[in-house]
Amino acid sequence: MRLSNITVAMLVAMLIAAGIAVFGEQDPSPSTLPELPASASAKLRLFGGRAVASTTARIPIQTPPPAPTPCAADSTATFYTVRVTTPITLCPDLSQVAWIQSNIMPTGSPISRNKLSKPGPGMAAGSVPGVTLHFPLLCMTSNGPWDAEVESDRMCSGLCSPQNRLSIVGIPATVEFFWAGSVFQPPAGATFKYASRLTQVDSEDLGRCHAQ
Repeated sequence: MRLSNITVAMLVAMLIAAGIAVFGEQDPSPSTLPELPASASAKLRLFGGRAVASTTARIPIQTPPPAPTPCAADSTATFYTVRVTTPITLCPDLSQVAWIQSNIMPTGSPISRNKLSKPGPGMAAGSVPGVTLHFPLLCMTSNGPWDAEVESDRMCSGLCSPQNRLSIVGIPATVEFFWAGSVFQPPAGATFKYASRLTQVDSEDLGRCHAQ
């Protein structure tokens, strides 16, 4: 049975559509994209394994002045999981783009794309032995939401407010935020927001501080 030209054209269109549905639209060539802003490239560090440059940061948000001691009856550490929104950029070698998209970038969230034409100031050549990046890189930036872990410590003396550390997990780099005060409310000036409720997963009683 011979197929008409119209039927053949329809079948080709259906196969193309099916391919896009399975594999997703192709990313544009990095050379056609605008350059990654300098403020973002300055935060990039090179990581091995997947040959990727990633945002890295350790950000103290605020620290209250020392308070009279003792502050607490017990020293405790409480651990939570949560989802947060904050901009993170990943610039993989072109050979790793598909893996990064499938395994690290949040799904269903907008992703902005830029190119990185040369290493950022924190991406020293040879800083990771055996890793070579082929520029320009395709950089993908997303606000998440990202998975995170939070540790909230109450000490016996020094700073009475809980000392909190939030760490983004599931990305190649270290992105952490530190602040003092309520763990349930990001402080003013924070560059992250909670995208879910905190879920307590563990706690430790580190001992009695002083007689009551």
